[in-house]
Amino acid sequence: MASGELIGAYALTEPQSGSDALAARTTAILTPDGRHYVLNGQKMWITNGGFADLFTIFAKVDGDKFTAFLVERSMGVVSGRDEIKLGLDGSSTTALMLDSVKVPIENLLGTIGQGHKVAFNVLNFGRAKLGARNMSGVKMALNHSVRYAKERRQFGKAIAEFGLIKQKLAGMAIRGFVGDAMSYRTLGDVDRAIDGGDRVDGQRVMKTIEGFAVECSINKVWTSEALAWAVDEGVQVFGGNGYSREFPLERMYRDARITRIYEGTNEINRMLIPGRLLKQTPHAFTAEAARAALNSQQSSVSRHQTFLERAKRLAVGLLGSASSAYGPEFKDAQEVQAQIADIIIEVYAIESGLARAERMASKGDGRASLAVDAARVYESDAADRIGAAAKQVVAALIARGGDPSLAANVQQLTAHTPADPIAARRRIADAVTAAGKHPF
Repeated sequence: MASGELIGAYALTEPQSGSDALAARTTAILTPDGRHYVLNGQKMWITNGGFADLFTIFAKVDGDKFTAFLVERSMGVVSGRDEIKLGLDGSSTTALMLDSVKVPIENLLGTIGQGHKVAFNVLNFGRAKLGARNMSGVKMALNHSVRYAKERRQFGKAIAEFGLIKQKLAGMAIRGFVGDAMSYRTLGDVDRAIDGGDRVDGQRVMKTIEGFAVECSINKVWTSEALAWAVDEGVQVFGGNGYSREFPLERMYRDARITRIYEGTNEINRMLIPGRLLKQTPHAFTAEAARAALNSQQSSVSRHQTFLERAKRLAVGLLGSASSAYGPEFKDAQEVQAQIADIIIEVYAIESGLARAERMASKGDGRASLAVDAARVYESDAADRIGAAAKQVVAALIARGGDPSLAANVQQLTAHTPADPIAARRRIADAVTAAGKHPF
């Protein structure tokens, strides 16, 4: 597979089980001689489905033990027609029909009943890798847009000279900078953790990756939505030409849409973030920890404290408070969970961008000042989004009998005074225009 001699495909989704993958109906029955499993069922939306040689297929042994199998096409896998999709026209996406497909028992992947570990870790790491793919799209959208903006003239000058076009180009560059910082941070952390032991120990590697499920979901949500913003603004830079198939942004716009759906929808990933945090570190989100984090009267909260530090406290405090206030009902409070997830995502993005800018400065990188601009503008914009999300969570908590003083405390934690982000965006846009491409 690494050499390209064999093409693989991952077959999890079924017509009746998408986000709820464990509701799969495909069955695997052991033959009387104990030498094969017979698979019956159907899979949907399988990438590479039309030409893959080897499939990772998930089925239930004895009707309830969710299990992974390695299945070769020659064993009887039949592909449906290629789906006619909104985008990704170069990707073969088909249904798979499994009609009494005989699979040798040696082709069982992992252990019986533990297929969810294979499935979800593939998804987890796929979400992190998707971050790199999405950032390539952001940079490509920017590169196409700046070239066009330098060539297209209106009112006697290139549209790249207009402030609102500069704002779009800078926004793409900032997202490319921050998104790269997030992706490299997560992948670096995963690599270091895996290198701490035996890389060929499959069970250990899966457990290690599982420990980064939150970071993987954060990257998936943030980068896919950054890409959506970038291609949308790219179409706008091209104007009417952006809507034409003769120009590159039209295809990018269509291709980008799937990134918020596959590898787990962004809605599912937003639910995973608070849920996994509560499961992994419950002691960090107790009612007492939440009160301490949100108490603006504590000496540790001051105007000298960085916004990032305060935003971290806010995330801890709101997640702990909401978990305590809702109790068992918290799993159904999806709107509250999503707002808290957005705060956590923004905290990770801010921290990643600032860390990258500091790293570049420490190495004497000539682009360090531009990197600081990008990190600070992002922090400024994110502060507004964090404040808006926090207001909604606080309103919901107060409606459930929470302390009304919570609103004032949260307002202090979300206070942020930006340092002229408009001027910083112009500096970034000018650097983009001068380079003719993504400047980092």
